[in-house]
Parts: sequence; structure tokens; C-alpha cells
Amino acid sequence: MSTPGLREAKRQATSHALAWAAFDLAREHGVDAITIDDIVERAGYSRRTFANHYSCKEQAIAAVALEQVRGGLESMPDLPDDVPLLQWLATLARHQVSRGLFARMRELKELCRTSPSLQPYLSDVQREIRLMGQAAIAGRSADDVSGFYIRMLTGAVYGALMSVLEGSSPLHLPGDQAPAAEPPAEPDAAVVDAVFARLREGF
Repeated sequence: MSTPGLREAKRQATSHALAWAAFDLAREHGVDAITIDDIVERAGYSRRTFANHYSCKEQAIAAVALEQVRGGLESMPDLPDDVPLLQWLATLARHQVSRGLFARMRELKELCRTSPSLQPYLSDVQREIRLMGQAAIAGRSADDVSGFYIRMLTGAVYGALMSVLEGSSPLHLPGDQAPAAEPPAEPDAAVVDAVFARLREGF
């Protein structure tokens, strides 16, 4: 009989496979053109297994972002305990970017543009990402760091990074000299660095 740890690993592997199968099919054919049968055939599972993990194809498609974040948290390189919290968060954000999180989120937003039925599920996923980030910050924080500070820091970091995905430029904030023209797109890692430089300086 498998241990609880092995069962959970198997459950996560199944969720991962179903989410990526749904996402890949949606990219290839569009959300409206695919069915749950297409997803389970691609992933190699049954409809019953699908129903144990997701309520519909849209939820499975959006869940690929959660799978990406979860994988990034699990593969985050260890840093010394005395590394400042904001520096650790910046390292985590760059690590997530290097694994393609921003690219996945942009693709999901584009899928929402053509298939609005996906948007509520992406909104749910974005909330889950924020809560996962909050839990990660809490796990890294010292015992004397208040829950309010953790929630505040999570909100600031999450809001700043989401502004990148929404098309806002974090490189030009109130008080900056306005650019003469629309700036060229910055590499994601450079934008993350700019965001955290602003967070360190304060507003």
C-alpha cells in the first residue's frame, strides 16, 4: 500500500498531466474547440479521473499556471537563512520567470480574450497563486514577523508583478520623467529586477 506522501505525489502528477494536456490543446485548437474527451485522451487518463481533479476544461486549462508556480516553489534553490526576505522573494520571482511563468500567464490571458468563459477560472487561479505566495513568505519569515506584514508584503509584490502581466510598465512610475515614446518590451527578468528595486526603495 502506498504511503500518504506517494499518494499525494501521484495525485499532483495526474493534475499536472491533465492541466498541461488541456493547456496544450487549447493553444493548438482554441478553448471552444476542445472537449474533456480530447484532454483525457491526450493525457492518458479517464473522464472519471479528470472529474476527480477538475470540474471542467476551463478549470484544467487555467490550472497550468498553478502547476507552474508549484513547480517553481519546489525547485527553488536553497538560500541561507540570513538572506533578507525581499532578496529571497526577488530570487524566487526570477526563478519563476526563468521557468516561463510570465509566458504561461500571457498565453492564458490571450486565451481569455478569445474565450471569455476561461476568465473566471483564471481569476481563481490568480487568487490561488497569491495565497501560495503568502504561504511561502510565511514559511520563510521569522517567528516575530506579523501576519499583517506578510499579507502586506504579499500584496505589494503580487500587485507589482501582476502589473507587468497586465501591460503596465513598472519602469515608469509617478515622479519619473515620462518617456518620449512607448518603451520597448523589457526581458521579463529585467522587469522583475526593476520591480524589486522599486519595492526596496519604497513609494
